Amino acid sequence: MATEGDCEQMSATDGTAAAPVLRRAEIDAWSRSLEAPGGTLTAVAGDPGTGKTYLLAALGNEARLRGVRTLTVGAAEAEPGGPYGMFGQLLSAGADTLGPRARASAQPVLDALRGAAEDVGGDAERGLVAAVRSCLLDWADAPLLIALDDFHQAGPGDQRLLAHLLRRPVDRAPLHLVFAQRPRQASSWLLAAIADRAELGPLRRIELGPLGLADSAALLGLRTGDELARRLHRESHGIPLYLRLLAEVPPGGPLPRATADRLAVRLTPEIDALTADEITVAHAGAVLGDRFDLDLLAQVAELSPERTGSAIDRLCRRDLLRVTDDAPGLCFRHPLIGRLLYSQAGSHWRTLAHGRVAVVLAGQGASAAECAWHIERGLVVPDPEDVAVLARAAEERMACDPDAAVRWLRAALRRLPGGGDFADRRVELLVALARTHVSAGRSTPAQELIRDIINQARAASYRVRVEAVAFCAILEATLGRDSAACDQLAIELDTLPAEKQAELVPLLLGRATVAFLGGHLDDIDDLAIALRLARKHHMIPAEAGALVLRGFFHSLNNDTETAEQSLAPGRAILDSSPDVALAAHPEYLLVLGWAEILGWRFGDAVRHLTRAAAVMRQRGANHMLPLVVNGLCYAYQQMGRLAESQRVLADHQSVFVSFAAEAQRILGSALEKRVTVLTEGAEETAGERVHADPSGQVDPCSSDWSRLAALCLADAARMAGRFEPSAELVLRAGGGPELRELPTALLPIAFEALTAASLHVDVPVPTWVSDARVTTGMPHHRAHVLLAQAHVAKNGRNYRSAMVLYRNAAGLFSTAGMMCAQARALVPAAQCAAEDARPEDAMALLTEAEQLAGQCEAGRIASEAGQWRRQLEGLPELGGATVLQRLAELTEREREVAELAASGVRTREIAERLTLSPRTIDVHLTRIYRKLGVRSRVALAGLLATGGAYQPRAAAR
Repeated sequence: MATEGDCEQMSATDGTAAAPVLRRAEIDAWSRSLEAPGGTLTAVAGDPGTGKTYLLAALGNEARLRGVRTLTVGAAEAEPGGPYGMFGQLLSAGADTLGPRARASAQPVLDALRGAAEDVGGDAERGLVAAVRSCLLDWADAPLLIALDDFHQAGPGDQRLLAHLLRRPVDRAPLHLVFAQRPRQASSWLLAAIADRAELGPLRRIELGPLGLADSAALLGLRTGDELARRLHRESHGIPLYLRLLAEVPPGGPLPRATADRLAVRLTPEIDALTADEITVAHAGAVLGDRFDLDLLAQVAELSPERTGSAIDRLCRRDLLRVTDDAPGLCFRHPLIGRLLYSQAGSHWRTLAHGRVAVVLAGQGASAAECAWHIERGLVVPDPEDVAVLARAAEERMACDPDAAVRWLRAALRRLPGGGDFADRRVELLVALARTHVSAGRSTPAQELIRDIINQARAASYRVRVEAVAFCAILEATLGRDSAACDQLAIELDTLPAEKQAELVPLLLGRATVAFLGGHLDDIDDLAIALRLARKHHMIPAEAGALVLRGFFHSLNNDTETAEQSLAPGRAILDSSPDVALAAHPEYLLVLGWAEILGWRFGDAVRHLTRAAAVMRQRGANHMLPLVVNGLCYAYQQMGRLAESQRVLADHQSVFVSFAAEAQRILGSALEKRVTVLTEGAEETAGERVHADPSGQVDPCSSDWSRLAALCLADAARMAGRFEPSAELVLRAGGGPELRELPTALLPIAFEALTAASLHVDVPVPTWVSDARVTTGMPHHRAHVLLAQAHVAKNGRNYRSAMVLYRNAAGLFSTAGMMCAQARALVPAAQCAAEDARPEDAMALLTEAEQLAGQCEAGRIASEAGQWRRQLEGLPELGGATVLQRLAELTEREREVAELAASGVRTREIAERLTLSPRTIDVHLTRIYRKLGVRSRVALAGLLATGGAYQPRAAAR
């Protein structure tokens, strides 16, 4: 018959079995024992579902392959067979399958077994044992395997009879006896006989424990390292039956009907044998979940402790319930059994039972989440206390289990009493529901709730109403719907009564935050009012919000001193406030972080942005995470922590898909391209990818975020040698060559980038030196000004001045902790030193640049510095040609110019000596460098010396 232990079904007489794939070691060891003379005894023990039936079928198959006849029978409580029902089935099967002689010897014994009384004992039972033993010996004139499955279900007579056979085995005949049972349900008689037999002679024991991970994965057809294989192995406890069933169940979902039916078939004999009290207690346990105790079971089952305890004892003997390691706790032998019993309990009874559980747990001080699980499944009746528990549970689980939080909030809304007294609560629940959808990364249902929140807020108090409207506006803005956000706030501001001054603050801060998110924070009049009212009404977080928003505005407009006057007190408030105080408005940490980025306080920015991300995830504000991620990525790049920049972007791709407005997606993409170019070697082709879309996807005029994205893309294109698209992006971001559209904080970066590009392509460069917007004493702006001046000096061949300017810029970058920018400035400084015939200085600068680039994993900078260093060391890359072959390519005039330049003679002096113009000498040098594969006069001198081309002359100074 089929039992829960079946992994494969086979009849007692069909003579076939599935080819085994599991328990191979046990099968092979037993099969070898068939080769020895005489018989064998084998006891198979294993918990339900471990594959006892499967193993017996496999052993039978192995026996048949060796010419051994096989009989397999199983016990069943549901099929009455008297005290010797199982041996009766065995003799009947043998009589039917082993031939007339077997039938003749079996029939008298079979009649005696069927006629035996339940309490037969003494000489009568010894006579039955002798008769059965004699019959089996008669059958074993040729090798015979007898397999007794599920023997723990056999009757008491069967148990005693097998115990006698174990103590006096028929081991001289080729009779192989195998019996399988559950160890927790085996009779004491049989366990004692097994122990005695183990002492007296050979008895093979096969204990089927849980599968290992490798076998579990093989059974499922998965790889061992597969996460699904690991999860199913863990949840199944390594039991093959549960492993296969769980593979059909969606994670966290209900049992599919087909799966429940398959499990029910295997459990039917056990469940049908339960008494009314036992089934009620089992259903109560299923309602309670994974763990429970006698007291809880009694209250949920509505039985006395005595009746409940008796039912528990019987369920434990049947191994449906087990005592947990921390007794007196109880659990089902596997959670799947509890889930099946739950599905079989009446729906109305379950609903009432869940209500009883919720009341009991609340009285015991259980957590809100524990109670919510049962309230959700209980009767739906208006109850403010249940609403409070459900809301609190949703808040606790919002970050770690948003799906459960959504269910609980919906359950709370269904149980919320009607009427105006609960209007505030309804709006708060709707906002919490929207936040939970945001936490789960579901932007569409969150956005769909906005209209409902706004409509319901009209009936709420002004305190709740303005906070809800501000939340909806910020959510709209993060999704790129700035106009809708502004319209919501404008309507609310127009209708707010004049006396509601405290309620004005969230609306004003919301409007400023929407402008910040959209990259259009152009006015701070609202912030002055909000700051005054926040201080007047002791609204501490709001005061910090007004301060940091105002500080960001001044930072963006290059007014560093004024910015710090706002940022310092705002920073102090936020740093001293616990996360819970900032939970409703984590955007203030976001604004502070970006203000610090503009002020080149990158360490502080990373600290505040990291904290902002943590609070946002905890409180369902993931819609603002794209801007946090972009801020962290930008700060890490500026600090030279390129690997962390890449990691942050890679770890948060999903938030850009779910929530980012177009400007934030483009900024994230630009930052990714920039860090990719930085980390690749100079020989890589990232420039092709940068060039593919530098101007097609970016509309730099749409917002300040788009302008920053354009500058990042321009920098990536420039590093990859794509100067034309780099200049185009800068000009578009600035609205023309005067860059009037750029925020003042970005002007020095843009001017320097445009100046660098102008040395390679024909682009207009503004007269930035006299521009008051960038002639600043601030170190972080001054560094880019120095770089631009250095580019111009280098292009004018004023190498000594250019070297000094590059080194000064590198020093400012070093002070700011910007290793990448420092290394980038040192490479052209070294080039200028080489051109100025200062090889020692050049080598020192290149060595420092390589070390810095290595620390921040900037492969492109390290590669470029390394190439220059190798050339200065006299190791130019000649592409396989010899030095003499390359030198032979020079014309006579080029040879003259090369020798003079290598000896240290300056361009103007070479021109005078050869009666040529300086411009002509530059043309010759360009051709010489290209032909010889060098980039500086020092490298040229080393190459000529290597080729023995000249004897150095005294340099004319």
